[in-house]
Amino acid sequence: MTTRFLAIAAAAILCCSGCNDPYSQRRIGMRTQHLAETIDDLGEREQRGLRRLQEEGETLRKWWRSDCERFQRRAATIPDYFW
Repeated sequence: MTTRFLAIAAAAILCCSGCNDPYSQRRIGMRTQHLAETIDDLGEREQRGLRRLQEEGETLRKWWRSDCERFQRRAATIPDYFW
């Protein structure tokens, strides 16, 4: 039991002391920066997707109004085809 505790304590000391060197700090900084950029990119992608869906919805509503207006104009002439 004490052997495990000593091994864990030694690993923690080695890990903490290894993180203080400039190379490790630079790698940690690069990893943190990469994660921040990835999160920002995901947020931008979500915003682009939302804008695209809103624009497509607006286009669909415009087409729907146009089709409804055209149908209303043509609906008055439908009985002429049966006569």
